[in-house]
Amino acid sequence: MERFESGAPGVSLLILRDGIPVVRRSRGLADLERRVAATPQTNYRLASVSKQFTAAAILLLVQDRKLSLGDSAGKFLPSLPASTRGITIAQLLTHTSGVIDYESALPRETAAQLHDSDVLRLLESHDSTCSLRFEAAE
Repeated sequence: MERFESGAPGVSLLILRDGIPVVRRSRGLADLERRVAATPQTNYRLASVSKQFTAAAILLLVQDRKLSLGDSAGKFLPSLPASTRGITIAQLLTHTSGVIDYESALPRETAAQLHDSDVLRLLESHDSTCSLRFEAAE
């Protein structure tokens, strides 16, 4: 962590032993424009950078038979519009579901950083007649 400059983009480190934090450190800035320091509580918005980790975690759940790639997304997200009910986890992972890009549904004046729960609420409230860009691939 010493290699990271204090005025550079931030980094945080958490090391767990048996589920208990033994190291919590941060260095650098969480917000370069406002010069806000990174802390162990910093919520890093990773967006697309985390997709491969999410996919790997899902595949581990499939391997452990806790879910199936053929399961409906609605099984886990029942509050989404009816038009999305037939979409499978496999289609979500391969970007063949047709679910709209949430950024295209945001009001233009939106400036605040969204959290995942905000995105889910946005998709839940989206008119079911236009919640898909195309019909999901078979």
